[in-house]
Amino acid sequence: MLEPVRLAIAYGYLGDAFHGSQYQPNLNTAQGLLEEVIAELTWGVEPSEGQHSLRNASRCDAGVHVRMNVAMLDITGNLWEKLTAERMVNAINDHLPSSIWVWGVEKAPSDWNPRHPISRTYRFRLEGCEYWPGIDKDQLVEWLDIFHGTHDYASFSRPEGDSSTVRTVESIKPWMEGKHVIGFEISGPSFVWNQVRRIASAIEFLARGKTTAEEVVQALHNPTKFVDLGLSEPDWLILWEL
Repeated sequence: MLEPVRLAIAYGYLGDAFHGSQYQPNLNTAQGLLEEVIAELTWGVEPSEGQHSLRNASRCDAGVHVRMNVAMLDITGNLWEKLTAERMVNAINDHLPSSIWVWGVEKAPSDWNPRHPISRTYRFRLEGCEYWPGIDKDQLVEWLDIFHGTHDYASFSRPEGDSSTVRTVESIKPWMEGKHVIGFEISGPSFVWNQVRRIASAIEFLARGKTTAEEVVQALHNPTKFVDLGLSEPDWLILWEL
């Protein structure tokens, strides 16, 4: 009997086709659908409230698009010996609708935990916002720089219980198409719930003259005094890379 094998499965999907990434009973989610397919292929168990074949690296709300999420799957060594990464990718995709796709399978260390990626990268498409006026790159760079570094994002997130809202943004820069500003890209080890969408809303407010850079800085530096600078729709948020 061969030793069990831990696999990393990279996948993406269109957010408007699913009620988020994490499994939820009686709702169409990315994890739920993938687990159903894996069970159908006899590589895992049927998903239920307390029984899952996959563990996701990142959780995403309904409507958020995903270019790259990664899930952990444990299978027997005997099964892995019969399969190849390419066969697994093709077999899973043959059972999936066009709104979701698996694009990579990799053998991982036996102690690998997908919940602790080195970095997460999101992109937000500002030009998709209904009232986005358009701005030049230099102005966007100046506003994005407000959020660079380590800050308490209490006013730019939806805190969960007593969890810390302090996060480090390692990189935040314009997302460009030639000289045209599409949106921004942001990277860090982890993010608080709704952090990127609230940052996007603050940038939109700045572009429309609904707030000032000074007010945004004050909201960031005074976390005990909540300032509501809006919450952008999930439709234009993409989990880009892990």
